[in-house]
Amino acid sequence: MPKLLYGNNVETIKTDAEVMRAVDSLSVFATDITGTDCDLRRWDVVRLDACHSWDVTETEVTARIAALGGAHIRRMKPDPYPHGMYWKTKSETLLAYSKHSQVSEAISNGEAIPDEVLRASIGNFRLERRLLKRDAIRRRIVKPFGLEALHAEAVLRADIAASIINEDVMALNLDRPLVSGDARKARLLERYGFTNTYFRLRSFLEDYADPYLRERMRSEMNDQTFRNYRNDLEAAGVLLDNPQPETYAALPLARYGEASGTEAVSLTIQPSQNFLDVTEWVN
Repeated sequence: MPKLLYGNNVETIKTDAEVMRAVDSLSVFATDITGTDCDLRRWDVVRLDACHSWDVTETEVTARIAALGGAHIRRMKPDPYPHGMYWKTKSETLLAYSKHSQVSEAISNGEAIPDEVLRASIGNFRLERRLLKRDAIRRRIVKPFGLEALHAEAVLRADIAASIINEDVMALNLDRPLVSGDARKARLLERYGFTNTYFRLRSFLEDYADPYLRERMRSEMNDQTFRNYRNDLEAAGVLLDNPQPETYAALPLARYGEASGTEAVSLTIQPSQNFLDVTEWVN
């Protein structure tokens, strides 16, 4: 949708009016290529990607991605991703990544991307949740929000997207400051005081920072014990992987729809205007 409206997917859609402009534009396009009157507002959404971007610095983007190296999302398996972190199930994926890294790779692969888009991607930290199947959309959107169907006009709402993103923001502790190495120990002390728990977690952090001791720890420590350590750290606002020397402020929660409303005039596109490659759209 952002690429349709703005020619790139660095800028994100934030209002219901923007969403419906895109849906109505695609309705014109679908009507043109099929010869059938298509009102996509009433069509089912069978995949949905919700994302949010924060404009920070490239240094902070790198630090946050590194800090998420040991992050866990319930029932999701981590998987390698060249631009950040990636977790998945059969029906959903979650990505935290550098938009600048992604755009730069696209350019190196020969994709024509304007200089202004490349510049806009610098310092762009993005969180993206992809609901890949109908069941995932029903589970995450239709039932919780009391909707009756998967229709685009019901499912594609700014507040729903923000709700999905904010759940992941909090699950990954992105709504807490990213604390540097020395400050993490102070955070543990503030939470637990001079107790056995504090010294146990401090020792765990120090061992985990050493690559050799980390591997030994993971091979000798059972999974449940490791998870208990990690949970105790996160309760104090401390992430397991956090190598940067600086502390960064918490990322604000996503808030969409300040100018929302579907009463806005839809974008007018002539049926003969080829703004998408037909084969790509059909695929």
